[in-house]
Amino acid sequence: MTDVHFYEIDTGNNPPVSLPPHRAAPNIRTEIERQVEEMLKYKIIEPSNSIWHSPVCLTRKKDNSWRFCVDYRRVNAFTTPMHATLGNMHDVFDTMGEMQPQIFSSIDLSSSFWQVPLHPNSKQKAAFVTHSGIYEWNRMPYGLRNSSIAFSQVMSQILRGLHWKYVLAYIDDILIFSKTFEEHLQHLEEVFARLRKANFTLKPQKCHFAVKKVNYLGHIISKDGVKVDDSKITIVKNYPRPKNQHEVRQFLGLCNYYRRFVKDYAKITVPLNNLLQKDKEYVWTDKCQISFENLKQALTTAPVLSYPDMSKPFILTCDASGSAIGYILGQLDENGKERVISYSGRALRNNELNWTITEKECLAVLEGITKNKVYLSHARFKVYTDHQALVWLHKSKDTNSRLGRWALELQNYDFEIIYKEGKKKYKCGCFVKNSI
Repeated sequence: MTDVHFYEIDTGNNPPVSLPPHRAAPNIRTEIERQVEEMLKYKIIEPSNSIWHSPVCLTRKKDNSWRFCVDYRRVNAFTTPMHATLGNMHDVFDTMGEMQPQIFSSIDLSSSFWQVPLHPNSKQKAAFVTHSGIYEWNRMPYGLRNSSIAFSQVMSQILRGLHWKYVLAYIDDILIFSKTFEEHLQHLEEVFARLRKANFTLKPQKCHFAVKKVNYLGHIISKDGVKVDDSKITIVKNYPRPKNQHEVRQFLGLCNYYRRFVKDYAKITVPLNNLLQKDKEYVWTDKCQISFENLKQALTTAPVLSYPDMSKPFILTCDASGSAIGYILGQLDENGKERVISYSGRALRNNELNWTITEKECLAVLEGITKNKVYLSHARFKVYTDHQALVWLHKSKDTNSRLGRWALELQNYDFEIIYKEGKKKYKCGCFVKNSI
């Protein structure tokens, strides 16, 4: 157990949460008590007389064993939230792009949250109740409102100076990457020394060392770039047709995590997003079915996305349709072939649907540049469009119209707009004009 950090629960002046144990079948009660005895043995928990206590429930793991969970919903409702950013896959892309790594290792910590001690003032608030009594945690349990953020702060403290250099840590998922094997051994040695000093232990059977590709946060990462994890593709491929708004929202939540891999994502999902409109009757139409099938097909054939290389010029390809805008960020490789870094875009808002096609196409350019400014603000880049009227954008002297204001907003960027006629000549074209 580490001594780097103690996790504390802040519930303000709210009254204690005191709930009875959930009703459970005899076999479930037996399993709960078995796990309680095991945790008592290793001093993870201890008997308590707390007036705070939440009920226990069990959930199935992938290997069909039982996961011990505490229902902290009432406690979490009273807990003051911690504010911190956990990072995302965009950060992973950027970090990989800086190094262009060739070799990877992933580290899995053993019962990661349990390696962080719970603050003495918070032990009673996190207490739980079973049919055999009340117990409190000595370690930080899973399920508390701020536990993920607290653990991330612990990892940031332990890996300070290495994080985002050759180590990435998202909560308890640790990724190490290097250019050479010799360099990788040095990186591993430094990370191990930090974890050892903090008294963290690993789960060896779930660690992968010095491999050419690795699964990280649902993505397969290699020297060539990033692609969607095959297991996630299988889930999407076999996903049943949603029967209500809740199921549509769940499906789109899964797909949205991988939207940067899907060309035309915003356009494809318009019919499904329309189903989520408030106070609208749920009617699954032919357009919804086509949207559902097209999105599944797009994700199951998603490409490998390249890492951004800040030493090379970027290419931004923009387009608009009647209902959406889209933009593709790319770069040329050593053979002059264009490689996609990310697909992006969004559906047009109600007021934007009535804009002229020139305004929609210009909006695609504006958002494509501003959304990718971290890549495009440092050097000259090219913007490709199949709308010839946009070529004059730099030369516009009109400052009163919408287009004129956008032109002023873009003057801080150094780019060339290039017109390419038709989709056949448009290598990295965006949204298909045909309606779904």
